[in-house]
Amino acid sequence: MAQFVQYCLTRGRLPGILLGLGLAVVMQAGCVMSPDIEPRDEPDFSPRIAPLPPYEKTPVIEVTRENFIDEIDLSAALYDGNDHRELRYLFLSDERGDPTVASAPLNGKRGDEYYFGTVKLSVNPCTGDVTIPGTEVITLYVSDRGFFAISPNPEDIVAVEGSIMVAYSWTLKYEAGICDTDF
Repeated sequence: MAQFVQYCLTRGRLPGILLGLGLAVVMQAGCVMSPDIEPRDEPDFSPRIAPLPPYEKTPVIEVTRENFIDEIDLSAALYDGNDHRELRYLFLSDERGDPTVASAPLNGKRGDEYYFGTVKLSVNPCTGDVTIPGTEVITLYVSDRGFFAISPNPEDIVAVEGSIMVAYSWTLKYEAGICDTDF
């Protein structure tokens, strides 16, 4: 060993070797002294929106006003992998008024997910300021902890910090038609 140290001193390599050994010792000490990583109690799953019939698989709904005797019902079932007391939701139309936040209370468990019931928005194709022919996009926003800010502008809808927000949209494509005045 003494010969090796003398050889390294004459070659100028001893400081590099000592530095390497020192780093190895410090790194080992750092790993031994670090605090334990605490596992999270429960993973944070996002809410899930499941659109319901008859529009669950229809990205664009063709609406000729005289063909709809009743209102158009846009509905979805709400689920979440986490056990919350409620989910907060709102429907937003790009053509009609301000959105209003509502809550869907916990309604049991279905499989691995918690079920929060069904939410519905009824749309009357003969009312509102929709240009005919034209389109209206209606979006359902769901948050597991609520909303910090809401607005008729979709970019201004902000979920509470730490929450997860999801959205689903229906597009109504309106065609010309005559509306029943008794509707």
